[in-house]
Amino acid sequence: MSHAAFLQLVLDDEITRAIDALPEDYRLAVVLSDVQGLRYAEIANILGIPEGTVKSRLFRGRRVLQKKLAGSAVEMGYLKARPAIAG
Repeated sequence: MSHAAFLQLVLDDEITRAIDALPEDYRLAVVLSDVQGLRYAEIANILGIPEGTVKSRLFRGRRVLQKKLAGSAVEMGYLKARPAIAG
């Protein structure tokens, strides 16, 4: 297995764990949108909720994922570390 393939496997595993750890409402919206590629209207129909609620759950779920995965993204060189704010 190449180094790149190994890193992709580790990253995929970490993303999967982070998605699995989301609250169910957020997880369902994120999986249907970002994994399955469904549109807001389709997700709203499947979940029986308004489109605005779908958008809100996606926003919140993605924000949780971003916070959980930011450290790994920095370690792997995908993001630059933010300087600490002096307080």
